[in-house]
Amino acid sequence: TEGKDLPFCCFTPSRSPVPTMGFCDSIMSGIESVSHAGPVTGSSAKLPAHNVVSDGSSSSLVMHYCSSCSAELHKEASVGCSCGAALYCDEDCQAEHGAAHRRACTAQLRAELDAEKGTEGGEAYDEDKVAGLCLMLGVALVRREKLNEAEGLLAEAAEVYERTKGLYSKEVAAALGNLGNISMRQARWREALATYSEVLKISERVNGECHEETVKVHECLAAVHVSRGGNASLEQGLDKYKGALQMFIDLSGGREDRHTSRVRSSMAQIFLQLGKKHFAVGQLEKSNRVQDHIARHKGSVSDEEDRLQTLMALGESYMKIPGKLGEAIEALEQGLEVVRRIHPQGHSSEVRFRMLLGTLLKQVGRLGDALESLTGCLPHIKKLYGRDRTMAAAVTSECARLMEALGRGG
Repeated sequence: TEGKDLPFCCFTPSRSPVPTMGFCDSIMSGIESVSHAGPVTGSSAKLPAHNVVSDGSSSSLVMHYCSSCSAELHKEASVGCSCGAALYCDEDCQAEHGAAHRRACTAQLRAELDAEKGTEGGEAYDEDKVAGLCLMLGVALVRREKLNEAEGLLAEAAEVYERTKGLYSKEVAAALGNLGNISMRQARWREALATYSEVLKISERVNGECHEETVKVHECLAAVHVSRGGNASLEQGLDKYKGALQMFIDLSGGREDRHTSRVRSSMAQIFLQLGKKHFAVGQLEKSNRVQDHIARHKGSVSDEEDRLQTLMALGESYMKIPGKLGEAIEALEQGLEVVRRIHPQGHSSEVRFRMLLGTLLKQVGRLGDALESLTGCLPHIKKLYGRDRTMAAAVTSECARLMEALGRGG
């Protein structure tokens, strides 16, 4: 998501054990002020259908929603930024979203960076301004999966900030943190461990050992161990997550919050890989209770999204335990309620929950409910997956079998 914690949050794949890290809001406010450049020429242009944004849930899944108001779009009538990362209903929606989109707009950030470096008359450019633009553009490129280009920009930002701010600064930590994220994405585990270890030293010096951002770096280090695979690495990661969990609980005065919920969800994934299904379910149940409390009192859409992932993981975990299909169905039904509350009808999350729910309802003999769940998502599958008819055909066949079993004919 775009926001004030942008510099240190580029590694966020589905069910990622790496937390969103924001080191210091002042980093972004400083970067935000470096340029007053206007919009990039040609940024309001019709985009071809292949440039629409995807929610990343499937390689063939394409979404068409306005980046400003979230309304469903007709792709042939959409207005979009030339960077290809955002679509809008019209120019009004684009203008309203302009300030927020700037942080992720590779076209505008690149133009601003080129303009600053190309200062006429041999005049020296503002190094901090350039470093800030390199940092923002690097993060935006990571989100577009252009990791090699992003790595060069982030390395430049780290080098400049170390020279102007000193090694032990939040700006250097933000740049190095994102470099660590790239190493994670490219499975360069040793580099990721070394980089995150450097970030940990900086955070301990700048923020203190008992600080939220420092604990998040411990989470990143735990994630590296987990990603390396193997039981020994999983156990190492689990130990680090347990330490992070206790530190978060201590920081919050013994209370559970969104940070402890995130760590518990990460621990659950490790328990599942280690074959400890009941331990995994226990962590997910605690995480879900906390997320439910947050959502009911002061939660954001982002909090609801976190809960969706937890409910899906909880349902899948219950499925692996004999005699727990009823609990799995309950978790998925709760997830479907959340989807309907925060997303437009036919969102990809609704499709995923409905399909899995239909499978489980059939297993417990609730054939009518299973048929209703699957037929409810069939039109959305056809719309979301476009030319890929494989899934639609499979669901159509399953619906036909259910209708036959129910004696309803073709």
